[in-house]
Amino acid sequence: MNVEVRQHFAALAVAVARNRDQTAFSELFDFFAPRLKSFLMRQNAGVTEAEEVVQEVMVILWQKAHLYNPEKSSLSDLAVSALPAIGVSMWHGAIVAAHSMRTSRFSCRQHLPRRMT
Repeated sequence: MNVEVRQHFAALAVAVARNRDQTAFSELFDFFAPRLKSFLMRQNAGVTEAEEVVQEVMVILWQKAHLYNPEKSSLSDLAVSALPAIGVSMWHGAIVAAHSMRTSRFSCRQHLPRRMT
């Protein structure tokens, strides 16, 4: 994600935080929800489970938008912080590892869960 796109999404998140802007949230949802669902399904989550997790994460992002500070973190960081709150500790490590790959040259495969039980 380039700087302009990151800034655009940061502005949307700020609009959600300050004004409870549903249009801005809708754009965030349309962008992030399919990506998060796809990621979770690659980690062996079923379609229904992945969709439920995405819904929960997006609800938490709506509720905690006021905590977002674009100067200190990314929206991905806020999404990752929502996972333990909904009991997704098994995926939390995987998502943190995948998120850190932006700055690492090492594979996160060793940190990913093998199968969901």
